[in-house]
Amino acid sequence: MEGRIAIIEKELYGLKSSRAQWHAHFAKTLYTLGFNPTHFEPDVWYKLREDKKGYDYISTYVDDFFITAKDPWVYMKALQERYTIKNPSIPNYYLGANDIGSIESNWYITAKQYIQEPIKQIESRLNIVLREERTPMMTKDHPEDDTTPFLHTHLHREYQALIGMLQWVITISRADICHATYSLSRFSAAPRERHLSRVLHVWGTLRSIKN
Repeated sequence: MEGRIAIIEKELYGLKSSRAQWHAHFAKTLYTLGFNPTHFEPDVWYKLREDKKGYDYISTYVDDFFITAKDPWVYMKALQERYTIKNPSIPNYYLGANDIGSIESNWYITAKQYIQEPIKQIESRLNIVLREERTPMMTKDHPEDDTTPFLHTHLHREYQALIGMLQWVITISRADICHATYSLSRFSAAPRERHLSRVLHVWGTLRSIKN
């Protein structure tokens, strides 16, 4: 069909199978570069380095990718030979985490910037000012023993949203709130009034200790 004109009636993103087809196509490319998907997550790819002293990784999300490697530009150049890649650079923002960088060759990621916006939304929607707390959960607290009234529909949805945001905060670095968050997430189907106050207590800890 060389030399003929093609009229595009439907672009790739508009097709129901686009994501799966792109995933399969990009997977072939990563295989040719020597990468294999990890067993725990098929969108995280790994490759043993030539010096046998560690692994390089490429994480994919639809048509975005994130290279974690000793020399990431080797893979970037190989990918640029096949694709048009928009502004490849050292990352400073990734899935809600603004603070990404390195200190003495050790990479770090923090949720500090992400935390600030949800706090503003929470205080605005619930018409409160979060108290600054020192710990995510009170000592010897037993939320399973709570007998306060169940939350009405509106606050029930708020509870679920607050839990969801806390779970993402854990994912992007805040392991210190993990126990409190998942203890309270057990009640997402039927939270009570004091369960909500406990979740706000966790957010109060984040307000007090953003970094």
